[in-house]
Amino acid sequence: MSTEFILKEISKTELADCVDVIKLSFETVELPIEDYSTLDTRRLIFESDNGNVMFGLFDDEKQIGFAELDKRENEAVIKKLCVLPQYRGSGNGRNLLDFVIKSAGGLGYDSVSANLRAEDKELEQWFLSKGFEFVETRYIPVIDRTITKLRAVLDMGVFR
Repeated sequence: MSTEFILKEISKTELADCVDVIKLSFETVELPIEDYSTLDTRRLIFESDNGNVMFGLFDDEKQIGFAELDKRENEAVIKKLCVLPQYRGSGNGRNLLDFVIKSAGGLGYDSVSANLRAEDKELEQWFLSKGFEFVETRYIPVIDRTITKLRAVLDMGVFR
């Protein structure tokens, strides 16, 4: 593994490579927010066409991480934040998260949120340790899950 990590926005032509990274990353996650096993390039293209911004983390040329920023009217929502298992534990997730948050600030957002399964206390603690704050826990009947919402407030576009 190289130490030359690159963070960048992903273009629509690069989305096919992202599908494998997302699937492989979430295979080892016990409580994902959704089942990504059926994810395909068409869905990522659809989300991109609807204004979502995709980001990748690369070890030289190899993509090792992914995140999506769902641009909503008043708030940006981080989705599919993931790093391949063999690249975890050395700050790669934090670097990707910071990059996405800075990008949201650059787009003019005052806050960034993340939704996760309420049962996933380990992930909740990870986000809280990165400066996010608890907003709410609520049951969503359509997906039959209880979700915890966390938020990071940006000060003039900069994460505190």
